This record gives sequence, C-alpha cells and structure tokens, in this order.
Amino acid sequence: MKSVALFAIVCMIGSALGTRLTLYLSDRYLKYILVCILPILIFVLIIKGNVKNLLNDNKIEESLSKIKLLIFSILFGLAMGFYGGFLGVGTTSFLILIFIHFFKLSSIKACGNARIVNCCLNLVAMSTFLFSGKIMFEIAIPAAICSMLGNYIGAGLAIKKENKIMKPLFIIIFIGLFIKLICDLIITQ
Repeated sequence: MKSVALFAIVCMIGSALGTRLTLYLSDRYLKYILVCILPILIFVLIIKGNVKNLLNDNKIEESLSKIKLLIFSILFGLAMGFYGGFLGVGTTSFLILIFIHFFKLSSIKACGNARIVNCCLNLVAMSTFLFSGKIMFEIAIPAAICSMLGNYIGAGLAIKKENKIMKPLFIIIFIGLFIKLICDLIITQ
C-alpha cells in the first residue's frame, strides 16, 4: 500500500504539470500528439494480449527494495502523471503494465492499484480544468454518468475474465478515435 501511496502522490504532481501544459497548447497540436500516441497504445494493447504470462494471476509477487520503490515511484509516477494530465488516453493500461513489470504486482492487484492512481491524477486534472473554466458541464455530467456505468460493466466483465469482449472493443474504439482525429486534421487544413 505504501508503494501505491507514494506513486499516487508523485503522479498527482505530474498530472498538475501535464494539465497546465495542456491549457497552453492549441487543440490542433493536441490532435497531432494524439495521432502519434494512439498507434502506440493500440500496439501495446494488441501485444499485451498476446504475451501469455503478462496477466498471469498465479504469478508470485516480489517485494521491491526501498530504493527501487522510491526510484520507480518518482520516475514512473512523474512520467505517467504528466502523461495522464496532458493526454490521458490509455493511462490505466500503461499503469497496469508498469505495476506488473516494474512493481512486480499480480494482474488483479495491478488493475486495482492502477484505478486508484488514475482516479487521483484525474482529480488533479479535473480540478485544474475546473479552476481554469474549461469544463462544459452540459457535456461533462452526462459523459461522467455514462462513463461510470461503462466502468461498472467493464469491471464486472474483467473480473469474470471475459477479455474476449473487452480487448476487441478497446481496439475498435481506439482505431475509431484515431480515424476521427486524422479526418479532423485533414478537414481543418
């Protein structure tokens, strides 16, 4: 639990920095950045599902030395917090991979901890956008309600190990978003 607390605190600092940068960039630059990041995320999601032992629930967890824990928390916490505050796309997936590969957590613990950390950095990003007057509540509130419902259903499916539905759905959504961003960039030129 200490490792997650330290990681979450460092992530929140990174999130504040990433969100502030987002406020200074134009929408067009953000779309270009997303067009570069989305293929990487799609690739990670496809590869992640093909590595047999990556999400092995029988994996024995290892404890990290305090120095490794501190170094990983600072490096990955700042990087993922900044990324989550700046773009946010796929942050939870990247956090899960980090918790499994570097913090040596089981997949179930990695998924749970990733959600806690992501929630913390999203609260920081939301607060930054809120105080900057950048939230359209008529869109944000219905989207948040639908997101909570989707997360509830998705978590239930993940716990039941029905990844046969979830992984293709994620890939379709990310590819659709990628195509939409490219069309937006072409049309607005």
